[in-house]
Amino acid sequence: MKKLNLLFKCLSIVLFIVLVFKFYNFQQNGYTGFSNTILIYLFLITTVIGFFPNQKPKNKIYQFNFMLLILLLFSLESFLKLSGLGYLSYGERNYKGLFTNYISPFHDYQKTRFIPPLWISEPNKNFSDNKNEFSYTYTYNSIGLREKELSDFKNKKTILFLGDSFTEGAGTPNDSTGIVSVENKLKFKNLNYSCYNGGSSGSDICFAYRLYTDTLYALKPEVVVINLNNTDLYDIYKRGGDERFAGKKIKYSKGPYYEWFYGSSYIVRTIISGIFKINPEGDYEKDTKGLEKSLNIIYEKIIDFQALAKKDNFKLVVVFTPWLNELAINKSILDPIMQAIQSENQIDVIDCRKKIRNLKFITPKNQYDYYWKIDKHFTSKGYWLWGEIVGEYLIENKIVK
Repeated sequence: MKKLNLLFKCLSIVLFIVLVFKFYNFQQNGYTGFSNTILIYLFLITTVIGFFPNQKPKNKIYQFNFMLLILLLFSLESFLKLSGLGYLSYGERNYKGLFTNYISPFHDYQKTRFIPPLWISEPNKNFSDNKNEFSYTYTYNSIGLREKELSDFKNKKTILFLGDSFTEGAGTPNDSTGIVSVENKLKFKNLNYSCYNGGSSGSDICFAYRLYTDTLYALKPEVVVINLNNTDLYDIYKRGGDERFAGKKIKYSKGPYYEWFYGSSYIVRTIISGIFKINPEGDYEKDTKGLEKSLNIIYEKIIDFQALAKKDNFKLVVVFTPWLNELAINKSILDPIMQAIQSENQIDVIDCRKKIRNLKFITPKNQYDYYWKIDKHFTSKGYWLWGEIVGEYLIENKIVK
C-alpha cells in the first residue's frame, strides 16, 4: 500500500510540473483546451490517492467522497464540452475534434501570418481549412496572398482590395471570393479590370497600409478598396496602431489573470461568462476610452490612405461589410467612422449593410445561404452578393470606366 501511495505521489508531482509548464506555455503561446482539463482532473485524482491514504475508515470515506466529486465534476466538464453549452471559443465551435484548442485573443497565435512587418500567409503554400461547416483549400502566392503573382498584373488596369478574412475569402473556394465576384461583374459589363486580392485573415487596416507601402504599391492600382468590418476595431483594440511595428513580435494587451483556468475548464467558463456575464476578452464596447482610441486609429489610417491616393494617383474606396447580426439590428460599431469619412473627407463609401437590407436578398429564412451559421463568414453565395454590390457601385459612380 505504501508503494502504491508513493507511486501516486510521484504521479501527482509529475502532473503538477506538467501543469505548471502548460500554464507557462499558455502565457507564451495562448493555447489551452480539453487536454489540459483532463490533466487537471488526473492531478486531482492522483493527489487525493497519494497524499490522503485511506488506511483509516474515516479517511476512506473522505477519499471516496473526494473521488466521487472529482468524477462528477469531470463528467460535467465533458458534457459542457461535447454539448457546446460550455461557452466554447470561436475555434472550438468551428473545428472538428475533442481536443480543439481555446486560443487566447491576447496572443500572436497566428505566428505563421506575422512575417515582420507584414501580416500574410506563409508564401507558396496551400492551407486546408477543415471546419465543421466546410472544407476548402486556399492557395497562396510567393508573397503570401491568395492571388496570382504580381507579375501577372503587369501593365493591367488593376483594382487592389485590402482587408482581412472577408477580403481574403474565408469560407469559400479560390474561384468564389468576393474579389472574383467583383471582377466577373466588371467583365460582364465589358470593363477590362483585373482585381487583386490583398486580403489576409486576421489582418487589419494598419497591416493593410504597411502591406501596400512595402509591397503592393508595385501594382500601380487605379483603385484601392479597403474592406472593413467590426473585427477591425476588435483587432486594433488588442494590437494598437503603428507602435506594433517596433519589434519582431506584436505587443498585445494582457488578458485577465484567470484566463488559463477559463480556457482549461468549461465549468469555470460557465460560472464567469454564464452566471457573472463577464467577457474575458474584454468588453471594448463599454470601454469608452479604449473604443474611442481604436476608432481614431482606424479613422487616421483611412486619412493616411487618402494621402497615398493623391501621391500614387489612385481612387480610394472604403467598403463597410456587415456581420449577420448587424443586418438584423441595422447598426455597426464602425458607423461613426463611416459617417465621418463621407461627410468630412468626401471619400467614396460603400455601405454594404444598407445595400443588402434595401435589396432584401437576405431574410431570416435564407440567411444561412449567405452566411455560415457557426463560422460567421460569407458563403460563396454571400461573397457573390458582396461582389455584385461593390461592382455595381464602382460602375454607377464611374470609378471604373
